[in-house]
Amino acid sequence: MIRKKRKRVDYYSYLKSKSWKNRRRGFLKRASHKCSVCGSLNGLAVHHKHYRTLGNETRKDCRVLCWECHEIEHESDGIILSNRLYREFKLIVG
Repeated sequence: MIRKKRKRVDYYSYLKSKSWKNRRRGFLKRASHKCSVCGSLNGLAVHHKHYRTLGNETRKDCRVLCWECHEIEHESDGIILSNRLYREFKLIVG
């Protein structure tokens, strides 16, 4: 059996792409534009639970979180965003 090699997608380039922006809108719409944890309507991000399907995400791969819940989610993963990285990330994803 021959396996096709998947093209690696650059995360930050992908977040700037039209494809991601359209997909992100879809995730936000399905979540009624509110955080899946606290219900906030402000400062929403679409959080990737993993990156295996980057560029081909399904409903199970992402969830909508407000910035506060998103930061808590990353802290639980052992990832703490620096203030500079956080600001850059917000500029990319809106």
